[in-house]
Amino acid sequence: MEEETRDSTVILPGFIVLEGLDGAGTTTQMKRVVEKMQLSSYPCFGTCEPTEGPIGTLIRQILAKKIDVEPSTLAYLFASDRNEHLWSREKGLFNHCRRKDLVVCDRYLFSSLAYQSLESGYDFVYSLNKRFPLPEWCIFIEVPPEICHKRITLRKEKELFEDLEIQKRILDNYERAFSSLVPRGIKFLRVDGTLPEAQVTEMIWSFLDI
Repeated sequence: MEEETRDSTVILPGFIVLEGLDGAGTTTQMKRVVEKMQLSSYPCFGTCEPTEGPIGTLIRQILAKKIDVEPSTLAYLFASDRNEHLWSREKGLFNHCRRKDLVVCDRYLFSSLAYQSLESGYDFVYSLNKRFPLPEWCIFIEVPPEICHKRITLRKEKELFEDLEIQKRILDNYERAFSSLVPRGIKFLRVDGTLPEAQVTEMIWSFLDI
């Protein structure tokens, strides 16, 4: 079953992914949705990409501009981090889903297709991610790039990819990824991320219908 699930044409039941531009609020909504699940006594697990593991920690240093690598190297690192995130024998997401936990993930392969495709090319990035299963649900928190840019300028440190014009190109790549992958059976929602946080959470909750 595990090998059969290592395929981007396969849907991983119970897997929920939140996507959006930098500053859209994906991390906030992941935490809010997980908290709501816990209050409702649903078995759940909240997580994110890049992960807090050794590969994810290296990625975070690169995103913070503390380490400089080739764009294709960063694409490889994201795929490697994702591989561990899914299939690690001890903590892999596949094990959570197999136990019937609901997994809520802040970013997944859609982010790789949106961000790493900027310099490495969409087809190359897709080739690194095509063996990963798709989520049952994908929620895109839609916020205009201009508003996201205003939000992230309030942060103390600026990361890679946070330029306004870059964010506009990332949005185009997101649309390409969604148009290609969503028809494969993903339950997909666009939600207005400019609404109050609590309202966004309720819209996501209603959509999940769990």
